[in-house]
Amino acid sequence: MAELHWIKTSAELIGRFTSALDDSEHNLNSLAMAIGVTRGALHKFRNGDVKNVQAWIMEECARELGVSKGWLIWGTGEKDGDSGGLAICPRLGCEFGDETGHTKFCPEHGDGLIRECPECGKSLLAPGQNFCGFCGSPLKTEKD
Repeated sequence: MAELHWIKTSAELIGRFTSALDDSEHNLNSLAMAIGVTRGALHKFRNGDVKNVQAWIMEECARELGVSKGWLIWGTGEKDGDSGGLAICPRLGCEFGDETGHTKFCPEHGDGLIRECPECGKSLLAPGQNFCGFCGSPLKTEKD
């Protein structure tokens, strides 16, 4: 089974979420329906009633609200810009990850970075991720 990745809830994260929601055509109910969670789950998150939120929920919120994942989750990059998302080195044991979208190759190994699961096409969730959080496929391989 694939490991779930969690993001610590903070006032800053909630503020970015609320800003993006206010600027969108969504309300909590329509956003919840669009991403496949309950309105209550988003309500509890927005009110700060949960300590952590699953990364895939924030990724789907960013996509649906039309903001960059990096801005929503980490507060990096432009709000409306596409930062290119998280990219990681595909070499097993390497923890390099780039959230800016500017790096194309691992500075340690020279391997081209991956930005999505080669199996299901979903975006990556966390630096150091070895398996896809959506389909469970391995993301990294051993290299000579």
